[in-house]
Amino acid sequence: MKVYQAGNRNGNMRRLRHLAAWTILVGVGFLSGCHTPPNIPDGWMDSQAVNDPTIDHRYIPVSQRKIHNTNQPVWIAVHGFSSSTAELEAFETQATKQGQSVSRILLGGHGRNYEDFKKSTWREWQAPIRNEYDLLVKAGYKDIRIIAVSTGATLVLHWLFSADLKPLPTQIVLIDPYWVPQEKEVLLSPILAPLIPDVSRAEKRNAHGLRTKYNIMPAHALVQLVACTGKAHAAVKWSGIRIDSPITVYQSTRDSVSDPAGTRLLVSQLTETGHDVVLRWVVSPHHVPIDVASIDHPTDGDIQIQKQMIAQILSGRRNNAD
Repeated sequence: MKVYQAGNRNGNMRRLRHLAAWTILVGVGFLSGCHTPPNIPDGWMDSQAVNDPTIDHRYIPVSQRKIHNTNQPVWIAVHGFSSSTAELEAFETQATKQGQSVSRILLGGHGRNYEDFKKSTWREWQAPIRNEYDLLVKAGYKDIRIIAVSTGATLVLHWLFSADLKPLPTQIVLIDPYWVPQEKEVLLSPILAPLIPDVSRAEKRNAHGLRTKYNIMPAHALVQLVACTGKAHAAVKWSGIRIDSPITVYQSTRDSVSDPAGTRLLVSQLTETGHDVVLRWVVSPHHVPIDVASIDHPTDGDIQIQKQMIAQILSGRRNNAD
């Protein structure tokens, strides 16, 4: 099997740090007794001064463009929780060069400021995906494909296994689906939400990440993340809906956000119910390695991984699988 290589192993020390951090956060929240408004610099996505690239650049989704080539393949590209459409900008660039259209969809509640993100629900996150698909079908597109990363993949799975779509997407690609979190403490959010202060992720971001991802995680958003994942699990397991489209799942072996064991579980569930699913391992320490711009000091290996993944996805090749 062909694999990609990059980065170093972290392991159990990371989990211990996560647990210690969450213990401190709960303690701080308990002592403070309330959520204090975060201090947000103007250069962050969370601020009033920065918007998602599709907002700032007046991006038009394929369904709303004046000229439609309905014989052309079209991708609905779905970013992850607390992120932005910038995650799949490199994918759109290469797809366009190959004559394939892309609609980078901005999840509901995302892309503007901290307050909008804080109060949004997971169903609001999901709504633009469903809407773009319906509009593309109505416009006459026959070859509609989906690429989704992280929680975007979770939202897509819930939608596919609860909507009984007709027609189905012709191709489904999921990258590092958020099925089981690496930070298991996130699962406690629904119980601890009143005690958890907003969590900062800024120290993990490079300059690009600060502008294109939310850097403050509100407790309400984490509760919605857990709810979304639970609903998706239930839909895949119990809906009885069969997706006849080919599904390709890419998973980083040392993903710091989505637990690779969770992806194995997802693929096993899909395989057992007769779905055409292929799992491809990407040997990398990065979550969503297709988004090289968000990697701090990317290596030549990181860049090569991105190129190989995009080329493989656009070609439709699904061999060398595990």
